[in-house]
Amino acid sequence: MKKPVFVDTAAWLALINKSDILHEKAKKVRDRLLKNDAQLLVTNYVIVEIANALSNRQFRSTAIQLITFIQTSKNIQIVDIDKEIYSKSWELYCSRHDKE
Repeated sequence: MKKPVFVDTAAWLALINKSDILHEKAKKVRDRLLKNDAQLLVTNYVIVEIANALSNRQFRSTAIQLITFIQTSKNIQIVDIDKEIYSKSWELYCSRHDKE
C-alpha cells in the first residue's frame, strides 16, 4: 500500500486561487497524484485553516464546496488531531531544529 500524501492548507488554497503564485505548480502536483491514484491525507486543523482563510462572505461558498469535497472524497483521509497526536507532533517539532 502506498503511503498517503499530506496536503496542507497552502496547497488547497493555491489550487482554488488562480492568482496564487503556486497555482500552476499545485495543479501539476495534483494531476500527478491523481494519475498515480494517491491517497491524500489532511487533518481537521487543515480544514479549519481553509475555512478561516476563506471566511470572507465572497469566498464562503467556495470554502463550503472545497471542504465538502474533502469530506466526501474516497481518496482523502481526514485525521482528527487529538491530544495525543498534538503532543507527539509538538515533540517532533521541538526536536527538529534543522528542519523548516
